[in-house]
Amino acid sequence: MRQQIAFYASTRTYEPVLASHGWQDLAKSLHRKSVEGDWGGAWPSSSPTRMVDTYAVTGTWDTIGAKIPRALRRAPRSHLVLPAVPAGLDDPRLPRVVKEFNG
Repeated sequence: MRQQIAFYASTRTYEPVLASHGWQDLAKSLHRKSVEGDWGGAWPSSSPTRMVDTYAVTGTWDTIGAKIPRALRRAPRSHLVLPAVPAGLDDPRLPRVVKEFNG
């Protein structure tokens, strides 16, 4: 999520959204990195935890399900992003989280 948020934050059209949270300098820095082609290194860590918590609902398999309904009430749209190393479609935890995601 950190990397995806950093990618969006590097887009100049999102700068006003980031500025509303006081992250306008970070938006400019990330845009500069994107123009320079600097997609690795510190790129993902450029999104502070507070930023990730503002724009994403994150958690463990055991905690994410309880967070989803509240987040869906305040979000005009959403999508489920699985871990970088997915557990697999036969993982017994997945149906519960998908069910909670779908409401």
